Amino acid sequence: MKTGQLNTRPNCPTCKKLLDGFTSVDHDNKPEEGDVTVCAYCNEVLQFNGDMSLKLASAEVIEECGLLTVSRAQRQAREFNDRVTLAKKIKEAMGST
Repeated sequence: MKTGQLNTRPNCPTCKKLLDGFTSVDHDNKPEEGDVTVCAYCNEVLQFNGDMSLKLASAEVIEECGLLTVSRAQRQAREFNDRVTLAKKIKEAMGST
């Protein structure tokens, strides 16, 4: 598993949030055209375009990935978002922003 920053800074086409990082669950490479990801904010299933922007993944692509795999990725994205939200709340409570 590899985690890192993307060279591009794509936005989710659904919630418009910046998605500049990645965690690869099945290989040790950065995402490439056609790879599937899940938005850490709205949990939408997305696919990388050739320019590394994002589009909604089609039902066929999601089915090809496997519903169990997609469900696990969505759960991991929710957990990531929960950790980020908690860290922000702790910083705010401690008086630092």
